[in-house]
Amino acid sequence: MDKAEDIVRQESRKRFLDVAEEVLKRFILLPENPEPERKGCYICVMTKPGPKIFLVAELGNCGITKADKYFNLSQEKVHRLLSHGHFSSWQSRDISDGKYGGAITAPLDSQGYAEGQKMAIGISGFTEEGDEAVALVIGLALKWIVLADAELITGISGNKLFIPLMEACADLFE
Repeated sequence: MDKAEDIVRQESRKRFLDVAEEVLKRFILLPENPEPERKGCYICVMTKPGPKIFLVAELGNCGITKADKYFNLSQEKVHRLLSHGHFSSWQSRDISDGKYGGAITAPLDSQGYAEGQKMAIGISGFTEEGDEAVALVIGLALKWIVLADAELITGISGNKLFIPLMEACADLFE
């Protein structure tokens, strides 16, 4: 990787984290958030094909007792999503085997930016619906996915937190 590519990559990470942290703040304050006492999560972004880790970070504060669990689950969700060729980790969800929802990528026919076809986002730290809602709103804010993609994904999960969070973050889509 040359110096210019490295600068672009660092700027991309900073932009991603700025958006992710803002969405997280709004999710925590969301009246529909079923567990407002949870103040953080781990986020994992992997590139495809690969998968190759682009970023793993703690957003907010998960607390020491849950950090390892959420760190590992955020990565497992994205890796599973990509290894199955799905666009929602709910498509391979199996609670009895410790496999949860909360990772997304753009469907193949997405009209979002090309990055959406190259990246997948996994979150762990909230309820499955909360993890997925935060990932979806981040994807929408970055234009990696479009609303039709989010509706397809939430149609699989039955996510009731996405719309309220999207509305709370409407200014991020401008």
